[in-house]
Amino acid sequence: DALRTETREEYETEDIIFVMNKVSRTLEEAVEHYKFLKAEAELKLAIAKINDGWEPNWNNENQSKFYIYYNHSNNKFHVNSFYKHNCNPNIIYLKDDSDAQTMINLYSKELKTYFEIKDEQ
Repeated sequence: DALRTETREEYETEDIIFVMNKVSRTLEEAVEHYKFLKAEAELKLAIAKINDGWEPNWNNENQSKFYIYYNHSNNKFHVNSFYKHNCNPNIIYLKDDSDAQTMINLYSKELKTYFEIKDEQ
């Protein structure tokens, strides 16, 4: 079969790329994307638990919607909030700042993977 590869390493690369539904140029790139997807899933599950059914209401400009971001100037995660602006659909919102800080404290490894932060050498 012309589409099959000859070596096991190439076959494993194809498996990873196929499962993730993303074209990657290298096995390393595919593995990094897999790690990102795994971290994203773990974070979303933890946030769903901590939010306990809460969803941001973008029609309520008095409701704070807290999110975690990474500051490259000081190499730390921080918490900020929006009230009315939903400027990035990939931001995962939390119902209060203490929950967001809890996520930083408990899930820093997953957050670093999700934000694609490499540890300083």
